[in-house]
Amino acid sequence: MSGICKQRKLHKAAAALMVSFTSGILLCPGMAQADIGCEDNEAISNRIILIKEGEHQAGRDVNIQGDGTHDIWIYGGSPGGGTAPVLVNGSDTFIDVYSGYHDGQGIPVKNNIINVGSDDSLKNGWKIYDDPAKLSGYKLLRIQDISLNGMLNMNVIAGHAKSGDVSGNVINISGGKLNGYVIAAEAKAGSVYVEKQLHDNTVNIVNNADLLNAKIYGAAVFNDLDRTRSGVWGTNNTLNVYVKDVSVGELGTFNTYNFYVPLGTVSGDTMVTVAGGKTTDISRSTVNGIVAKTGSLPLDFTVNLLVNGNGVTDGTGTIYNGIHSDTGLSTGDINSKLYKLVVNKADSSHVVLNVVSLNRLHPSTKNIVQAKIPSLINRGADFLSGDAAQSAEAAGAQVYTPFFALSHSDMRHTTGSYVDMRGNSMVLGMSRKSEKNGRRSLLAPVFEYGYGNYDAYLDGGTHGQGKSRYYGIGIVFRNSFSDGRFYEGSLRGGRLKVDYSTNDYVYNGQKTHEHFDSSTFYAGVHFGVGREVNWKPRHKITYYGKFFYTHTGAEDIRLSNGQLYHTSHVNSERLRLGIRDSYEADNKNKLYWGVAWEHEFDGSAYATYDGLRTDTPRLRGNSYMLELGWVLKPKGNDHLSFDLSATGWLGRQRGVTGRFGINWMF
Repeated sequence: MSGICKQRKLHKAAAALMVSFTSGILLCPGMAQADIGCEDNEAISNRIILIKEGEHQAGRDVNIQGDGTHDIWIYGGSPGGGTAPVLVNGSDTFIDVYSGYHDGQGIPVKNNIINVGSDDSLKNGWKIYDDPAKLSGYKLLRIQDISLNGMLNMNVIAGHAKSGDVSGNVINISGGKLNGYVIAAEAKAGSVYVEKQLHDNTVNIVNNADLLNAKIYGAAVFNDLDRTRSGVWGTNNTLNVYVKDVSVGELGTFNTYNFYVPLGTVSGDTMVTVAGGKTTDISRSTVNGIVAKTGSLPLDFTVNLLVNGNGVTDGTGTIYNGIHSDTGLSTGDINSKLYKLVVNKADSSHVVLNVVSLNRLHPSTKNIVQAKIPSLINRGADFLSGDAAQSAEAAGAQVYTPFFALSHSDMRHTTGSYVDMRGNSMVLGMSRKSEKNGRRSLLAPVFEYGYGNYDAYLDGGTHGQGKSRYYGIGIVFRNSFSDGRFYEGSLRGGRLKVDYSTNDYVYNGQKTHEHFDSSTFYAGVHFGVGREVNWKPRHKITYYGKFFYTHTGAEDIRLSNGQLYHTSHVNSERLRLGIRDSYEADNKNKLYWGVAWEHEFDGSAYATYDGLRTDTPRLRGNSYMLELGWVLKPKGNDHLSFDLSATGWLGRQRGVTGRFGINWMF
């Protein structure tokens, strides 16, 4: 007799029965000794058993009834064969169902499957058969409980081996009733390397089933003498639960528990309750609460993943994770409000998942306020106080004289992310100069207009874009003294309009399209002092310092999803220190160049929604400027002059600006 058959001393109360399916299903009720043809070294793998009430398949049926004194063993895969049937009568029979079984030394049992289903037409019975597509000959095994108590005790074990590797075996439960052990991986008592031997097996509870009397374990050892089982720790054995309101008798020794919170779960619901009177040990387990869809649960939501009134034991080896199945992250957003999934042991008997508000908005909301940073408005202030004022100076006479100046800029502003702005600024004004007691004064009322388009980027990939426009009125003045000293300033105000659109706004975990138009007022002032010094023939050095202040107003923005954001006002405060050297080549041409350092003290913007504040883009920091310019008076025309200049920037703002000015002196 070969190895497995020598090890099995079957009960003597009845004749031996073994039904052999071509695919490898073997039925062995516990009875008299039998000499069965066995192959000791045949690995048991890739076998499938389906346990389903009320299922009918064509072909020969084998009906088994127990008499209460014998055990029945059903094997999805086992070495050997035979066809001698026997009928056993009784009402309290224990049945072991193995999808993979081998007691040979070192033989692996891998990748076998048991599927458990249900059908109300057969209340207390089970039909067991393999994949019909693989079968020939005997196709169906029916186990019918004829007792009055309806307690057919069936132990379902995915993989069993003496000392071989037990891995990749699966039990899928989608209905029915189980009153015995449900074990992913089982070893013979006395195995030395159980933890390494029993690994990577799975039990899936896919739909609700009657498991109130089931004892569900990730790994266990089997005692041949009294047929008892006790849970042991294997490696990487997993329980996946996809439904709520599951009650089980006992639960333990899974290395990983995955609780997939189903849609429709409300706060306070329970997924698994252990009611059999024994504690549940998760001291070496990872417990994952998995939400199927970001934003599908409300803030402050709580669901009981695991409840055991007799206690849940965790330890330093326990790992708790909250996970979104669509992102693999523990954080998400509900209506753009960030939250975190937190799994922990709430008390001695409850493991819970909480949706905890982080009191923050999603990072993508920062992008909608990047359009508020005063990039184009500040370029207009620079232009008005510098090149436009220079055009006014060149055109100025004792009567008001018209002048026009145009500037183009292409700049990148670092805001913690960055904004690219391409814009144009125009000034049309009238300037007048007067001299008295060694002081020369310039006064120029102006109309200003600017427009441009921008792209706003966040580090996470969010991209918004749109257009900016401003228009307003202002005044420029300058007083110069005979010793070269001067002071200057400007006042301005008007309307700023911005439109914005993006396809990257995140709302309930999904990127969506958003668009809005905004309109607010702006006001600005600048003041500067300096001195001009003749240091070489035809050369003049100018030292100067300027301070700029720009204010844009707050406003409300309503998004297409109904969210109302209140944007902040924005204050930009800048200090610039510079030096310029000008050279008069002749009475028709003047060249100049200069360098400057600028520091932005603020320039931040933000918005609030439902009491929470977006991340803040800031312009704060240092920038460095290099300018080159040329003033040209056409030959034969003493009234007309042109100004051309280019400025390069490095630092917090990078890029170039260019200016073209036309001046007519009467």
